[in-house]
Amino acid sequence: MLLSWVGNDCCHWERVMCDGVTGHVEGLRLSDDGCLVSKELITSLGELRHLKYLNLSGNDFQGSQIPEFIGSLKELIYLDLSKAFFSGIIPHHIGNLSNLKILDLSYNSNFLIAHDVNWISGLSSLEHLDLSSVNLTGLKILDVVLYMAPSVKVLSLFDCGLLIDDSGSLRNLSTTLSNIKHLNLRENIFTGKLPYYFQNMTSLQFLDLSSSPLVGASNFANLLCKIPSLLELYLSHCNLKETHLSHFLHNLTTLSNIQHLDLSYNGLTGPIPESLRKLKMLQVLDLSDNGLKGPIPTFQGELTELNLSGNELNGSIPETIGRLAALTTLSVSHNKLSGTIPVSIWQLSKLRSLVVSYNSLEGEIYESHLANLSMLKKFNVGSNSKLTLNVSREWLPPFQLRYIDLSSCKIENGFPHWLRNQRKLQRLVLSNTTISGPLPTWLRKMPIILYMDLSHNNLSCHGSRPYPGRGRGPRADCSGTRDI
Repeated sequence: MLLSWVGNDCCHWERVMCDGVTGHVEGLRLSDDGCLVSKELITSLGELRHLKYLNLSGNDFQGSQIPEFIGSLKELIYLDLSKAFFSGIIPHHIGNLSNLKILDLSYNSNFLIAHDVNWISGLSSLEHLDLSSVNLTGLKILDVVLYMAPSVKVLSLFDCGLLIDDSGSLRNLSTTLSNIKHLNLRENIFTGKLPYYFQNMTSLQFLDLSSSPLVGASNFANLLCKIPSLLELYLSHCNLKETHLSHFLHNLTTLSNIQHLDLSYNGLTGPIPESLRKLKMLQVLDLSDNGLKGPIPTFQGELTELNLSGNELNGSIPETIGRLAALTTLSVSHNKLSGTIPVSIWQLSKLRSLVVSYNSLEGEIYESHLANLSMLKKFNVGSNSKLTLNVSREWLPPFQLRYIDLSSCKIENGFPHWLRNQRKLQRLVLSNTTISGPLPTWLRKMPIILYMDLSHNNLSCHGSRPYPGRGRGPRADCSGTRDI
């Protein structure tokens, strides 16, 4: 099946693992090859009775069904059939694999179907189950899965069309679900209150309910606060419109161990409450694309990523953000912020992404401000018309940017020649920055820049056509420049 498989001793073949004593084939790692077809699978793999590891992910089985003989490979510990274009009903024979610890049937383009999941009860050793994008439309089986597979630590049911509420047949059971640590229910349907057995998940560390409208789950905030083990909570696109952020966070501040909190795209209102300071273990906070107003408060702790973009925050960026020494990502774009960028931000030596665009910031940025940002990859201060970049023509930046946007800012000292040093640049936006003169010849020799916008300046472009982009990306936009 692979061109490299030559000779009679399969134990020397690439991606084949054998027992060193018996010579039995115990593992096949055939992922991402696109070389297998259903007939070959049926005629060869079914004979490997000692197989413990089987990975066929990323192949194209052209809509064929998962073969029933898989259920006869009773020594299997690891089975990955994800992204392999299987279709049809999942065979119940998989339930014979009592030694199986990891089962991944995810992302088969919603062509895999399960009318019931009773076969899961036979997987007594199962620790990791991923049925993401398996068609479970209309089923109310979350409680059944959890109680039939009590050993599962990781459960992913992303985009399965599940109906989830507190009316399941096991709603009154008080059994502690102490093993489940990772639960992904993203893009499913909550039709009522969050099931009360969530509070029985005493070891849960990761919970993703994103893109699952929770507007009818009136108890979810009260319930989640009873899971103190949570480290990561994702509630993006949950349709929490008109919910006051301070009321919502009042419950969640009991999650003293939380490290990652995503509440983006929810239409949350009100100011950002000071109570967030109680989450001292917080490392990533995403409150982007809501309707939050008022000033940016003082943050504490070990924040590495802070995203407040797409709100209606006003006032100045607080100097105290500079105390977040571990910060790698800061985004406060698309707000109503004013004043200067605080000096303390330029001291954040671990910063990789700084995005403050679409505000009313002012003042000058000098090369001394940027001297400590050696790890910076993304620099976006665009659409701040009172902001000026003032660096010398001889300046050599300490960083290698991939993305820079200075649009509608003022650039002193002509076309920024320091860009010549940026060999990894992929996106360059210098539109409406008051630069003038001829385009430098070295710009043509730059490595691939996928997008370049130099429009609405007083530059001398080369002929009447746009300045050519390199590679397969779009050509540069020189509109509004002078032709020569």
